[in-house]
Amino acid sequence: RQAIDMFVKFAKVCFERYQHKVKYWMTFNEINNQADVTQHNLIQEGAVLLQEGDDAEYLMYLSAHHELVASALAVKAAHEINPDLQVGCMIGMNGVYPASPKPEDVMNALGAMHQKYWYVEVHARGHYPRHILKKFERKGYDFIPEDFVRNTYLKASDWGWQIDPLGLRWCLNWFNDRFELPMMIVENGFGAYDKKEADGTVDDQYRIDYLKEHIQAMRDAVDYDGVDLLGYTMWSPIDIVSASTGEYDKRYGFIYVNYNNNHEGDFSRSKKKSFDWYKHVIETNGEKL
Repeated sequence: RQAIDMFVKFAKVCFERYQHKVKYWMTFNEINNQADVTQHNLIQEGAVLLQEGDDAEYLMYLSAHHELVASALAVKAAHEINPDLQVGCMIGMNGVYPASPKPEDVMNALGAMHQKYWYVEVHARGHYPRHILKKFERKGYDFIPEDFVRNTYLKASDWGWQIDPLGLRWCLNWFNDRFELPMMIVENGFGAYDKKEADGTVDDQYRIDYLKEHIQAMRDAVDYDGVDLLGYTMWSPIDIVSASTGEYDKRYGFIYVNYNNNHEGDFSRSKKKSFDWYKHVIETNGEKL
């Protein structure tokens, strides 16, 4: 719990120093990605945070609670410092579809959504949803198992990340229907093996196609569905080490960085085909895709 006070102190310093330069803030990044306790940092290989007999799931909920309290107090502090500041929290969103129309599959999908996105309800409504409180009441933390399978109707990247632009529109509507709050898309991108040709060019038409389809879905969510979407930022403008796999060959950017997984290269930079395309998208505010 001591970390709560330290986090709020840090947040206040940021709010006070940058309140006239920065309007939109996020307290935590992808706060809900700890919901799958099997992937939680507490039990990663080599970690020493867990002792014999510790309940990993209980500790996950405990740490999440401390984060949620810290986030709420930071929002309160921001509004006291400057009422014009708008503060949210980033959610790593992957919509869960039922595997079939079978009622059990539909219920399992609902349970998976409950498990992954109750964090939004706490942030947006200020209290824990009843389904989580009921879970806390039960002994042994038993819950509907999440049996995720690959969606055969969707294509995937070289790393198996499935591509679902219509799903982005569905997710935006899911949030909008429940909370009726403004949103921003702060990470959307396509990791790929980019090949630099002899003349120095990189033809990443696949990245252009991916972004075009997702931006169109975003635009449809706004124009047809009435979603209150404040903005969009893609991930990432420049090639960087991929956080998900820890490698450089998984590239996201419009700008190619001359470096690879074998630690070869001088870090020189050059434009990919997608660079000028996205520049034009920005210049036309998405009207020209």
